Amino acid sequence: MTYQASLSAAPGFAGPLYAQVANYLRERITAAEWSSAAPMPNEAVLAKDIGVSVGTMRKALELLEGERLIQRRQGRGTFVIEASDQSDVERFVTLVADGRKLKGEVTALTSAATTADAEAANRLAIRIGDPVARFDLAWRASHGVRVFERVVVAQSRFPEIERTAALPSPFLFPIYRRVYKTIVHAITERTDCVLPDLAMIENLRVEPSRPLLRVERSARTRTGQVVEWSVRTMQLGTARYAASVE
Repeated sequence: MTYQASLSAAPGFAGPLYAQVANYLRERITAAEWSSAAPMPNEAVLAKDIGVSVGTMRKALELLEGERLIQRRQGRGTFVIEASDQSDVERFVTLVADGRKLKGEVTALTSAATTADAEAANRLAIRIGDPVARFDLAWRASHGVRVFERVVVAQSRFPEIERTAALPSPFLFPIYRRVYKTIVHAITERTDCVLPDLAMIENLRVEPSRPLLRVERSARTRTGQVVEWSVRTMQLGTARYAASVE
């Protein structure tokens, strides 16, 4: 079996060794030094290159596997999971129907470079007036799901991201990883029910008296930094909102 090239240099370490090794490998993955087409070097080779024990390397790889950056395939080796809409659907989507998660399709999109208001500044831990990119999008999924969503990110982390020409799905997460080397590790969602305003009635084509699900989402990196804040208003149709707690 042919493996991809191993590491050419070892990092300096501080703190828990396995976490530092995982961070180093994470940087190599986001820099696209390994593709998803062939196995990564095995753990013994990686451990030797970096100068750590196989046990430490195994623990670091387990951490990356838990983050769904890599996948171990029995008898074939360890592979990088390509940043894609589908991989993020599997990780983060909370809409389900018929026992499967639903993938959304963008039907309308506007984007703009603007500045943070008080709420966006608070959610993204930036200052009021700092540059942000804002996406307003309508999207739909099967089973009658219709959604109107606003996504806000800091320009300091994702410069000129508002120039993204098209979003085939509602997820910006693959763009964060491929273009800006930023990995979303976890999301937090808060939900409540609201009655539609005029914009929602027009965009979602719902009756004025029909309650809608409102979901406020914060997307975080492994260190806990919020990199995206969004608010979506949803007509669920026959789908369900389902979140797991670990």
